[in-house]
Amino acid sequence: MDNVRHRVTRHRRRGEGGFTLIELLVVIAILSVLAAIVIINVTGVKGTAQTASCKSDTEAVQTAVDGYYVANGLYPDASGDTPSPNAGEGVNISELLTGTNPYLQASPATGESFTYANTTGTIQGSVTLQGASSGTVCQTG
Repeated sequence: MDNVRHRVTRHRRRGEGGFTLIELLVVIAILSVLAAIVIINVTGVKGTAQTASCKSDTEAVQTAVDGYYVANGLYPDASGDTPSPNAGEGVNISELLTGTNPYLQASPATGESFTYANTTGTIQGSVTLQGASSGTVCQTG
C-alpha cells in the first residue's frame, strides 16, 4: 500500500498528474445522460410545433372558408363548389388564394391538407410528418 501511495505522490510531484480512468468514465456517463435528456426533449418539441402550426393553419383556412361561403353561398370544394360538402371532401385552397381580395394571404405549408369534417363546412387539417406515411389530424376548438 505504501508503495502505491509513494508512486502516486512521486508522479504528482513531477507534474505528470492526470485524470484516472474512473474519473473519465464518470464524466462520460454524466455527459451521456445529459445528451439523452436533451435529445428526448428536442424530439418532443418538433411534434408539438407541427401540431401547433397545423392548428393555426386550420383556423386560418376555416376563417377563409367561412368568408368564401358568406360571399358566394357555397363552400370551396375540391370537386366543385357546393352548399353542403361531404365529410372527407377536400378544401379547394386555390380558390381561397385567387381573386382581387383573396381569403387567404398565403398558401398553408407543403404537406398540409384540409378536408371537411361535416356538411356544415367545419374543416379539419392534417399534416404529414416528415418520414411518416400517414397524416396527423389536428382540429380547432
